[in-house]
Amino acid sequence: MPLSRRNFLALTAATGGYTFLNSLQGFAKPLPAPAATQGFRLLIFATNWGYTGSWAEFAAKIKDLGYDGAEVWYPSAAEEQR
Repeated sequence: MPLSRRNFLALTAATGGYTFLNSLQGFAKPLPAPAATQGFRLLIFATNWGYTGSWAEFAAKIKDLGYDGAEVWYPSAAEEQR
């Protein structure tokens, strides 16, 4: 069979598509969980993006919600830093 453009597309669609989809099955398996290292733990931080209340309200809210800390933007203006 001569390899024309049409034959090439039909051949690669038939075999290449199966090979590609079959290779995705390897990614569908869950990875093993990494071993926990002694002395380390995952910390969950709340961000203040879009929060319009005061710092005291923000701190009280994330403490009540159980966050470990806050991720905030450090202000660039000297007046806001004080």
